[in-house]
Amino acid sequence: GTMHSAAVLLVLCALFLATSAFPTWSTPRFRAYSSRLFGTAAESTKRIVLIRHGCTFMNEYLSKPGSKWGDAGFTDIFEDPEQIGMFKDSRLSDRGVHQAKRLGSRLGLDPQDQNVVRDIELIACSPLTRALQTTELSLVPHIEKHDDGCPKVPIVALPLASERVYLVSDVGRSTEELVRQFPCVDFESAIGTSEKDCWWFTHDESNVHTPYSEWRPNDEGQKYACKGEPESDFNDRMIALYDWLDAREE
Repeated sequence: GTMHSAAVLLVLCALFLATSAFPTWSTPRFRAYSSRLFGTAAESTKRIVLIRHGCTFMNEYLSKPGSKWGDAGFTDIFEDPEQIGMFKDSRLSDRGVHQAKRLGSRLGLDPQDQNVVRDIELIACSPLTRALQTTELSLVPHIEKHDDGCPKVPIVALPLASERVYLVSDVGRSTEELVRQFPCVDFESAIGTSEKDCWWFTHDESNVHTPYSEWRPNDEGQKYACKGEPESDFNDRMIALYDWLDAREE
């Protein structure tokens, strides 16, 4: 086929890092999916544009000595309501808001980036608040609007694209709450009815055949607010994300 000029924009909650703590994506199956979806210009039928979210309150917390990932005594359990509001489904910090707006300024000034924005047919966004905020601040101002003020390009909240659940910052909010803050986002198409209140990873405590095994640092008094998403579950979700993108008509 020929190279399709339109683009799908995917707003992610994290870059997929190849470190010892993250999946390396080296399996043949992954290469097959990436080859099919991100092939050469002569082969591809889609163009995928990736945007990472801006800095969050949790990012800033994790940068402090004693609060870094893996530190002895590390915890993401908070008692103070204000801290819970900052760190659960962690929002953009002031720095993150500035970063998102700065990206928006670039999209409005750079001719090459303007062309990318012009060609976008679909925005797929993690339902985590930081990704939704980044979309709203950086991209939406440059997209033509309907009379109701919503972008003419659909914005689909896509749980498959959300960050791997490491900490309480990766635990989301119900779609009922999210739609009040982001009324122009489609929370129906990619989130099943049974997932409306819990679309992120949670461990099924009732399944005795797959007991949870803690894979995060835990030998120096570390304590966590939620179960972490196992690598096998995350790998399956990334393959499903590729399937979802591949199946789209855009």
